[in-house]
Amino acid sequence: MYSIPRLGTWNQPGQTQSANTQISIPIPPWPGDPKSGLPFLCTLDSQGLPSWTKQGGAYTHVTKFGITTSSTAHICYFLRPLNYAIVSTAGAKNTTSLIIDKDPGIYSANWRYPGTPVNVADNAMAANDFFAVQLADGTWFYDKVAGVSGTPNATTITTTTTIPNITGNSIPVGNAFFFFGIGTDVDPATGFKQTNVSPNVSVYTEFSDAGGDGIASSLRPGDPMYFIDANATGADTVAFISGYFGKV
Repeated sequence: MYSIPRLGTWNQPGQTQSANTQISIPIPPWPGDPKSGLPFLCTLDSQGLPSWTKQGGAYTHVTKFGITTSSTAHICYFLRPLNYAIVSTAGAKNTTSLIIDKDPGIYSANWRYPGTPVNVADNAMAANDFFAVQLADGTWFYDKVAGVSGTPNATTITTTTTIPNITGNSIPVGNAFFFFGIGTDVDPATGFKQTNVSPNVSVYTEFSDAGGDGIASSLRPGDPMYFIDANATGADTVAFISGYFGKV
């Protein structure tokens, strides 16, 4: 019997890249009620509060992770959102630009999650910061910032990857824009750095905590996560990442 009630399991396929090409694997949140087939949408409710933390969302737990490393030591990060902003000008399909209402890295002025952040220095968005945002059809767009302008408000984000081509504006106004920063950033909600593991070199390593909280987990229900391995100098191969969605 598991100690945490489980709503479902998930598995993300592995990935390999040539040396010096980052390995990045999205870990989307609980997709919603499987009976209705409709995903939960990450927007603000009528009171201006994050709807995804309350609308049946679940915590994401990473319980197993397998990787074959090269002879170069790498740190693998399981990124959680440091803050979020709201899309104020839609990100149109086949473009590389969208506008958010506030710079989520300015914690002192633009903190959005419930509660009070700890005393962490502001961390203005910049090139190479990671983010995730939901598309109009409920699927997810994970990417890395290529450029930022117009801070601290009406911040224009230039994306590294072209926004996917789906019906309508791919990233609608009102959707949450989740800011991950980079692996070494400190989380203003906890005062700690992002969860990370350091696999042994030149060997296959499997991390597992299938019966408990997991290797890593989301801090809040409904939040996305993002796996990152810089993969510098030597090439790694991620075999898989898997876990479950739990009520806590």
